[in-house]
Amino acid sequence: MRKEKLLKLFGCIGLVLALTASLLVGACTTPAEEEEEEEEEEEEEEEVEVLEWDFQLVHARTQFLTQQVMIPHLEGIMERSGGRIKINIHDNFAITKDATGGVGEGLLQMAVGQYYAGLSPLSYDLMSLPRLFPSSTIGSLTAWHLYETFPEFQAEYPDDVKLLSIGMTATQELHCSDMLIKTLEDVKGKKILSFASMHVPWAEALEAIPISITMTGPGDMYTALDSGMANTCFFPQAPSRAYKIFEVCPYTTLCNIGLTPWFLIINREVYDDLPADLRQIIDEECGAKWAEWCGWGLDEGARGDGQYMKEYGSTYYPLPSEEVARWSAVLAPIEVDFIADMDAEGVDVRPFLTELKRYVDELVEQGAFIPDYEHLYGDTEYVPIPSPY
Repeated sequence: MRKEKLLKLFGCIGLVLALTASLLVGACTTPAEEEEEEEEEEEEEEEVEVLEWDFQLVHARTQFLTQQVMIPHLEGIMERSGGRIKINIHDNFAITKDATGGVGEGLLQMAVGQYYAGLSPLSYDLMSLPRLFPSSTIGSLTAWHLYETFPEFQAEYPDDVKLLSIGMTATQELHCSDMLIKTLEDVKGKKILSFASMHVPWAEALEAIPISITMTGPGDMYTALDSGMANTCFFPQAPSRAYKIFEVCPYTTLCNIGLTPWFLIINREVYDDLPADLRQIIDEECGAKWAEWCGWGLDEGARGDGQYMKEYGSTYYPLPSEEVARWSAVLAPIEVDFIADMDAEGVDVRPFLTELKRYVDELVEQGAFIPDYEHLYGDTEYVPIPSPY
């Protein structure tokens, strides 16, 4: 009996000693191991470097495109970066009136920029020829396709910026202050306010009087029309609500006179210095995805804002097919003259136009978004088209 008790006692003591030894062994680490653990703790505590960028808009902050595409797009980049990129969003002209120069100089890291006639004969002048595209979606995707396809388009951008994507305005319609324009004869002699250089040949072809204006702020178009400087304007339907064009021009002829392009850029050095994973995020969130998303934002923005303006009191008139043919006939020489002018400069633009028209047909066949405006002039109810992203 006593022997059994002693055995049990020694067994307990042995167990305690074994456990103690195992704890001591586990607690004993080499200096190298301790240093490694400390380095891991320091890495965990080290703050992630945050890249803070300034981004300047070109469209009004209240516009559908800005709220439904521009801001969500930038928020998506920030979210995918895991907090490593922070983007401060500024209104048009808030930092600089020259977005391209501002990005190149580093005043901005990213921006939406605008082209200028003559400086970008392919990216702007060619793309702004009348009646090339049935929608902003198709125009934007085509513009990006041409940039990716032809080095001549790529060469039109400064070396200190990188082009990320291209957008095209919503189809530009004819807005009038005092009457509903239904025929070519109605346009003749009208003073047409032109905020883009390509509006001038459009107006001249229609035998109207172009009144050029350089926009220095979002209210310039409204002020010029309200003052009586002009009684008509070419303007996309999408931003008409944000710029209050409908308040001074309540009569809108849906004629799709043409589209004009704009673009998304980033400072070249900023882009090149990005880690590979962040560069990949930027590339994936821009390009064709951004072009299509912006196209939807303008096409659907035109539909939705049109509904608002109709309820406000605006009147819409869809140009009938026979009248469209008449307008197209008088606008056609603009393209012919452009080809001849570029021939004189030693540039054959025919291959670019051929590919442009082929790709437009391909997108139409694939079912790319072309907005229907019947709810603005008929009995059809407005049904929103959801975002592709």
